Amino acid sequence: MKKIISFALLFLFLGSNLITAQENSSANSLLMPLKGKHSIAFSFGMLNQQEATVYTVNVKAESNLIGSLYYNYWFSDEWVLELNVGILNAEVFSGVSLTGMEQKAATVIPLLAGARFYPESIALAENVRPYVTALVGVHMGHSSSNKVTLGLTTATETKVQSVFASKFGVGIDVFIGNWVRLGLGLGYNLGSDFEVPVGTRVNYSGVDLALSFGVMI
Repeated sequence: MKKIISFALLFLFLGSNLITAQENSSANSLLMPLKGKHSIAFSFGMLNQQEATVYTVNVKAESNLIGSLYYNYWFSDEWVLELNVGILNAEVFSGVSLTGMEQKAATVIPLLAGARFYPESIALAENVRPYVTALVGVHMGHSSSNKVTLGLTTATETKVQSVFASKFGVGIDVFIGNWVRLGLGLGYNLGSDFEVPVGTRVNYSGVDLALSFGVMI
């Protein structure tokens, strides 16, 4: 996780320096107008999950790769609509016994909507804007299992569940020119417990750190 954080900070530092060289802007310059802009972006990072118990087996804090695709619309220079879909977890695992084997697969997909707020008063430069975000929605859990006993399939089960979820976070976006957007975000995913474990867990709450890249139109 420390390596990811270091890389992310270096990434944004280089991006902000590139803006300075190209635009020759300063913190006292007029801020880049954003009202009416649309953006499609993707992010990737890591989720640090809380300790959880599944079927009396203790699962300690662990890090998983995550990814998101999101859409933003600036209805003012400070306030932004956000729609977000991603992957919090994807697992495929199997177990073997004397009588047969069991295969399982699980995926957790967050579907969230909310807003970002870019306070103009704390802008770091013309095109470097910190933000806070708040989203609500659901975590969709999809799990399937297939049991094979003595060479014969004895049970196949597929289950889809949804639970209430939300996300709160802070971050910083760097706008390069009028169409490129780089970002770093730190957030907390808060979700309710699934009725039946999805993969190895019943809950996918945790802190995430992610880099993002997007285009502006």
